[in-house]
Amino acid sequence: MPLEFAGLADLLETVPAGLVGRLPFPQRQAIRQAVLRVEPLLPPLDPRTLSTGVLTLLRCLARKNPAALVIDDLPWLDAPSAYALSFALRRLRLEPIGLLATVRTGWSGDSPPQIIDNVPEGLVDRLTLGPLSLGAIRELLATRMALSPGRSLLVKLHDTSGGNPLFALELAARAHCGVALGRNDRLDVPDSLRRLVLGRITGLPSGTRDVLLVSSLSAEPVLPVICAATRNPATAHADLDGGIRAGLLTISGEQVAFAHPLIRSVVAEEARPTDRYAAHRRLAVAVRGSAAKARHRAQGTRGPDEVVAAELETAARAAARRGACETAGDLAEFAVALTPLAEPERKWRRVLLAAEQCFEASDPARACCLLESIVEALPAGTARAELWRRLARYRAVRGEPLPVWTAALDRALQEAGSDAALRAVIMMDQAVAATNAGDLPAAIRSGELCLEFAERAGDKALQAQCCAGLAFATFVLGNGPREDLISRALAGPEQSSRLSMELRPNVAVGHIRHWTGDLDGARVLYEQEYARAVQQGVETGLPFMLWALAETEGWAGNWRRAEQLAAEGFGLAEDSGSPVAIALMSAARGQLHACRGRIDACLRDATRATDLAKHLGMPLLAAMAAQGYGIAALATGDALGTHQQLGPLAAATISAGIAEPALCRFLPDEVEALIRLGDLGAAEAMLGPFEARSAQLGRSWAMAVAGRCRGLLLAARGDLADGEEALEAALTIHQRLTMPFEEARTLLIAGEIHRRARSKRRALLLFEAALAVFERLGAPQWQKRVTDELGRVGTHHGEHQAAPLLTVAEQRVADLVAAGRTNPEVARDLFMGQRTVEAHLSRVYRKLNVRSRTELCRLLTPPAPPRASSRTNVRASRIPPDSVGSTV
Repeated sequence: MPLEFAGLADLLETVPAGLVGRLPFPQRQAIRQAVLRVEPLLPPLDPRTLSTGVLTLLRCLARKNPAALVIDDLPWLDAPSAYALSFALRRLRLEPIGLLATVRTGWSGDSPPQIIDNVPEGLVDRLTLGPLSLGAIRELLATRMALSPGRSLLVKLHDTSGGNPLFALELAARAHCGVALGRNDRLDVPDSLRRLVLGRITGLPSGTRDVLLVSSLSAEPVLPVICAATRNPATAHADLDGGIRAGLLTISGEQVAFAHPLIRSVVAEEARPTDRYAAHRRLAVAVRGSAAKARHRAQGTRGPDEVVAAELETAARAAARRGACETAGDLAEFAVALTPLAEPERKWRRVLLAAEQCFEASDPARACCLLESIVEALPAGTARAELWRRLARYRAVRGEPLPVWTAALDRALQEAGSDAALRAVIMMDQAVAATNAGDLPAAIRSGELCLEFAERAGDKALQAQCCAGLAFATFVLGNGPREDLISRALAGPEQSSRLSMELRPNVAVGHIRHWTGDLDGARVLYEQEYARAVQQGVETGLPFMLWALAETEGWAGNWRRAEQLAAEGFGLAEDSGSPVAIALMSAARGQLHACRGRIDACLRDATRATDLAKHLGMPLLAAMAAQGYGIAALATGDALGTHQQLGPLAAATISAGIAEPALCRFLPDEVEALIRLGDLGAAEAMLGPFEARSAQLGRSWAMAVAGRCRGLLLAARGDLADGEEALEAALTIHQRLTMPFEEARTLLIAGEIHRRARSKRRALLLFEAALAVFERLGAPQWQKRVTDELGRVGTHHGEHQAAPLLTVAEQRVADLVAAGRTNPEVARDLFMGQRTVEAHLSRVYRKLNVRSRTELCRLLTPPAPPRASSRTNVRASRIPPDSVGSTV
């Protein structure tokens, strides 16, 4: 276990070198470094790049034939190998790749079988191997020991061993040697095995016991090492033979192994400390590799030793370059423990190294503890400023409330002095913190100062980050997209693979594109960054990326894809333990549950997300998490429940100064709930600013849903005609969007208003159009709402086959063409371009299934031309106007 990537090296030993050579260069280089085929290079290897390489390699292996990974005693696998394999197995879908692994029943050691734990439960078959039967014990003894015990002895062996084959063999060996078995000699792991092993060891010669001890302590138990590290190398082979004859050791080629890993543990634990220290010192001379030498020298040292500590630090940095973060952190902490008190600066340096590696190994809690142990002891200055900045980041990822880690950033800035580069990085983190806290003016101030220092330092990558962060903060504040900043952000150099996902320009600009309704533009930026992150093996920040992709696909109506992304992101968020990532993915998954009609699951996820947002002190995150509440409650007609959930969040969002309508997607649901509860004054007070701001900024989605709410509010006041007109205008805006779920909700409310106005046929058309979208998406609760409305009209789904629904503009063009107007005349009368008229007419033909103007004229009775002094019946249906029941 202490030898990093030993398991991975064994598994890949028989993989053809040419197959590895076909991997992308970063992945190929990472695998070769990990298994010691090439020398480590700078910069340090990212373990996620290695993990991605393993995943790609497994997929290549399985292209022609099925492949199987076979791992015996899985908990003993070294941690870096386990991490890489776990990463790969979680991402396998339909590839013919299997895992066969063994885990001791009731295992509770320090190395959990995380590979199995991280594979979805439905893909794992667990077979518990129970105790062997009496007949199987007889067969075992006959095969392994050529022993045929009598019935009474066989029963006692079976009862005493509990059917455990190893114990049965041990007991049979003792019985065969004349050791009496007491009546109550029942074995209980691990004490019983310890007693058995100690009983076997006690009678062995001292040379054999020494060989057993050296073998148990060696991370590289091969024959040359074991023989060289014994007290008497001249008799080492004979002593090894004694361990083999005793049934405790086995040899395969040059590899020395214990008959069972627990035997190794017993031998090491029961040895005298002085013997262990001496064996480690001899092993330090005999083993190959700097890490193994340093570890054995450290374990053979009884007190602080700067020479040994320096060797451990060097080995830790080498392990870090190879991407073995767990090993590097362990070695660095060992170096800290052996650093003399008279060397404080070296101790601080090693603590920082250990913290870095713990954080990279997804253990931010341990990283925080390490830095907190020394940060106050460091002298004031830039070194301590950098330490405070890192501590702030570790605390943020650990999930501490926002004020806790922003205080650390304040301390960092105080001590940064005139170091422009360091001040810029700290201010960038402060801008992100202020945005999360909802203090957008402070975020913009920090971002502007950060950009100034980044320009002074000449850091182009940081300048791109600053521009993206400033563009995002000004957008959230309600000032719209700053295209000048966005252009600078996207034109910057490629960012470091270790940069936090939320700081990456593509991600920040993607959010702006997403919230302005440009889902296709957002998807392009997100997918570019996602592909880059996967190529680099970045995993910690992927939940932030997958949340954005899941949100985009959900709004675009690609729910199946959105659910796949949300499932992957949620699993990664749980793995990382980051409360922010868990909150984001819970919010995304909760909204999808709401749309799908899984109300209880939605409430669980939405509640978890909002609770975490409150704990973290992030109102913007709470606003994002609230959408699922409204969709879930309104789907069942529960206006009161909607208001109870969304009312406090709406007040908090407004007080936080989040003026960008697209970030307050739950506000229209709160307005609808207030209208249905009869609180029209409160609804108007909330809708008016939202509506005005949406129009001012040109947010298409917000204008469409504001129109939906306005139509519902006008109808509630008794003005059905103006309510219908507002809803038709909203539907026109929806035609420009790619958000089918929101359009279907507007169709539903428009149908409801027309039903109340006794425009039965028009209502049926709208309901049928809404139902078709809800059925296609898979929204059963909303389907039920539509079928209930159809029942109120006096028909049920399928009884009325509605013609396709035309937009207002399409209807006007169709009416004039049916009246005999030419395309130029239609363009002149409706103040449109001729190409626009032709585009509308093409869509009319397609929707009404006609191929010429003549067929269109047959279908539509020519209406009177529109006049400026009267309203055109823009709400006419797509069936002949003389049969429509609505009035002008």
